[in-house]
Amino acid sequence: MSERDSQRLLMAKKRADARNIHIMAARNMRRRNRCENNPALFCRTYFPKTFYNAFTADQKQTIADLEQAIRYGGLLAVAAPRGDGKSSIGKVVAGVWALVYGHLNWLAIVEANSTEANGTLADIKSYYERPVGDDMFSQDFPEVCMPVRALEGNAQRQKAQTVTCWPDTEPRRTFIEWGQDGIVLPTIHGWEGSGSQITPRGAEKPIRGLAKQDKRPEFVLLNDIETEDSARSLLQITTRKANIERGIMGLAGPGQSIGILMLCTVLNGQCIAAQYTDRKLNPIWNGRRYRYIVKWPDHQDMWDRYLALQAKAGDNGQRGAATAFYKKNRAEMDKGAIVSNKHRFDGGKGPDGKPLELSALQHAYNLIAKMGKEQFDCEYQNEPPTDESAAIQLTPDCISEKLNMLERGFEPGEKTVGFIDVHDEKLFWAIVSWRAGLTGYVIDYGVNKIYVPIVGSVTKDDRRKQVDIAIKDALIEFKAECPYSLNLGLVDAGYKSEVVYSWCSSYADGIWQPCRGYSSGLGGRFPKPSKSRKGIRNVGVGYYQSSVYDAKTWLWLLDADRYKRLVQNGFKATDCDVPGSVSLFGNDPVIHRAFAEQIINEVWLPSDMKFVASSGKGRPTNNHWLDCVAGCCAGAEILGIRLMQAGQAVKVGKKVRLSEVQAERRNR
Repeated sequence: MSERDSQRLLMAKKRADARNIHIMAARNMRRRNRCENNPALFCRTYFPKTFYNAFTADQKQTIADLEQAIRYGGLLAVAAPRGDGKSSIGKVVAGVWALVYGHLNWLAIVEANSTEANGTLADIKSYYERPVGDDMFSQDFPEVCMPVRALEGNAQRQKAQTVTCWPDTEPRRTFIEWGQDGIVLPTIHGWEGSGSQITPRGAEKPIRGLAKQDKRPEFVLLNDIETEDSARSLLQITTRKANIERGIMGLAGPGQSIGILMLCTVLNGQCIAAQYTDRKLNPIWNGRRYRYIVKWPDHQDMWDRYLALQAKAGDNGQRGAATAFYKKNRAEMDKGAIVSNKHRFDGGKGPDGKPLELSALQHAYNLIAKMGKEQFDCEYQNEPPTDESAAIQLTPDCISEKLNMLERGFEPGEKTVGFIDVHDEKLFWAIVSWRAGLTGYVIDYGVNKIYVPIVGSVTKDDRRKQVDIAIKDALIEFKAECPYSLNLGLVDAGYKSEVVYSWCSSYADGIWQPCRGYSSGLGGRFPKPSKSRKGIRNVGVGYYQSSVYDAKTWLWLLDADRYKRLVQNGFKATDCDVPGSVSLFGNDPVIHRAFAEQIINEVWLPSDMKFVASSGKGRPTNNHWLDCVAGCCAGAEILGIRLMQAGQAVKVGKKVRLSEVQAERRNR
């Protein structure tokens, strides 16, 4: 061998020796073994700077649930107060404890988006990379910490990294992967966690096909998969639910089970967290909801005074008065209260040298002062408002994104209702298919041109006659071209009543019937039917028929306020198939923008008990498709479709005595 070749081999050996890591024995195997089946002890032992307070009862239960799901699979959704440490628990228990002991071979972490998921992965990596305190973790788990720390952040070193671990004498490759999009722990002979991996994903995109060398994820940690914006968007809620139910839940291979734990905070009444932790709505997820305040204090009046002092302090920058009031009356103000975590308060000193907060209960009321009671109830009590209108603000995006993914014209319901809103130059119309529970699917809508003379081209009288003829021709043409087999059609007879009466009597075949809606926004509330008046029939909660003697026809009178509210609340429901929901055809929200703007051109003011223009100025205008869908909703109730479940509804028009209702309840 030449001297040059000999020198080359010598340098190659030196470089190989430099890359090779000699794995030391664990310093304290007794301590390591003691934590193998106790994740709570593992957290407190090896990462005391993260878990410096004793675990609360709720946190202990969360850790127990996490361990159960890791070991045995199953679905579980846990809503904990914001800032209660659930994310830190999930990262350490699932991302460190479960992997280093070999309880998991593949962990998938799903966050609200890819950026958040990669951030969570970076946090987990830091537990392996950086010493904490006296660094007992690296001392007791040298198999993973020594190869990871030897990389020193240089991804190029992982390709040729080798280790020598007793009883082996020859170096072996670690096959470690330490990237931003996922990690694979080093392969070490005899170590239970060899080759375990973590894959991060964002909940906003489809999650499918995670497989590598016939291996699939065994456990998925869904950690705060919603943002403030996504929790208000019906389209994002629907998309993320689909990713969970169609993608994540199917990650396990054939015949294999998978564990999924959702750690979340309720952001509003319709968000995914609220739905999946509701055991009645989603029983398979075994939802749990934890509260910051387990029991409210007895003397709420004193806390009202405290909040008033906090509000006043916000104006002049002096918050000490509220704390002084609490310190003076603490015994009385704390009476009866129970908090889930007594350590949650800021015990630091203020500019005056006095503590900023004295207790977790005070901290809770400081949060209420900052964000309001309703938001506190969501994010810290996990108690969303029961009123859907308080959960999601109605916006054009909210309407246009409420898509049922069905083809235009497909009728999924039991009854199909149409409505026509008549104007001088246009017919606005909508067709809605309805299921039991008053679940509506808008299958089509549009606007038809009415060809009338231009103003000024003829006299007023002649134009009025021509308009009447043009409206009737437009109605005839619409009926001839309508491809749907309607169970009922309603035509607004509030304008051009005689024309509508005549068309319904002569051309509508009994399907299309005249109606008139009464709305507070237009100055006319729904007139209740008089018992003494003749010519009244088919009386319902928000409708009845009144005889029009001159036209020899029957006119439906409708409570427009009632049905507009039902429609707007229906568009707020996140699930297209729940009772009361209203949804749009197709999968493209852009095409529904004009329709959506008309749906929200009126807003309901509970204080005044009336609809007003969304602009706040004048009467509602350009709300024709809202009138149409509301009319279809009225038609559904006329046909017997109710929001209440079967067996709960009371027959319309029949007077029921209170004693009869009470007797029926006793016999259930």
